[in-house]
Amino acid sequence: MGWICPLTQLKHVSHENTFPADELAFWELTENGGSGWKVEDLPGDCGHAFHNDAVTKYFASSFESCLKRQIIDLLAEGFSCQDLDAQPHVTVDDW
Repeated sequence: MGWICPLTQLKHVSHENTFPADELAFWELTENGGSGWKVEDLPGDCGHAFHNDAVTKYFASSFESCLKRQIIDLLAEGFSCQDLDAQPHVTVDDW
């Protein structure tokens, strides 16, 4: 889930497929080496429950290089050109 902090205003960007329960929909798999990407039930090989009980699945990658990406249109998310020109701090979490 991404968080945007332009100046003093905090904006949350809601985007497609925030949780692995939707499998890998809305993700582009750019590298899918070895056994590739998959979605597993928690705790699974992860070994422990997640801190949010609503999360029951997680993304798992292979022993070889696995990369995924998602493009988010910040203008469509409600940011103005002025917001983006201010170069807001962007934090992306993938856990």
